[in-house]
Amino acid sequence: MRYTLILSVLAAGLLATACAPADPLGKISADEREFLFAGIDTNAAFLGQPGDPGPLACNPQRMNQGYVLMDEETGYWLDSIRPSGIERHKVLTVEPIEKGYEVKGKNGVGVTFSLIIEQTGDETASISWDGAMPEEYLRCPGMPA
Repeated sequence: MRYTLILSVLAAGLLATACAPADPLGKISADEREFLFAGIDTNAAFLGQPGDPGPLACNPQRMNQGYVLMDEETGYWLDSIRPSGIERHKVLTVEPIEKGYEVKGKNGVGVTFSLIIEQTGDETASISWDGAMPEEYLRCPGMPA
């Protein structure tokens, strides 16, 4: 009886561990996380203007596209900034790849996507949404969390 109880507890523990959700950021380092997410009380926005060769700026009103990765109590999120407004997407995983990071997520209607972020400098990144032509973005830290 005692062994059955011990085995039952061990089996329940193993099952709980196996079924626990994996950390979506578990494959990236603290420095990589800092580049993508900034800090605990702040975020980093990646702002750009695809198709426009003009200078990049940390001014959302001048840029026509942007992305903000956020770590919140409810999970990891990606806000996609467009002139028409902000769309929020659920981040499923962030994985290192040869040229940077692949952010896999799901939009509000359940369609999955892939955002490729390649760090091209201390404050710049080349970003591609679902394999589209990569565009240059400026990393703008200090966005409110």
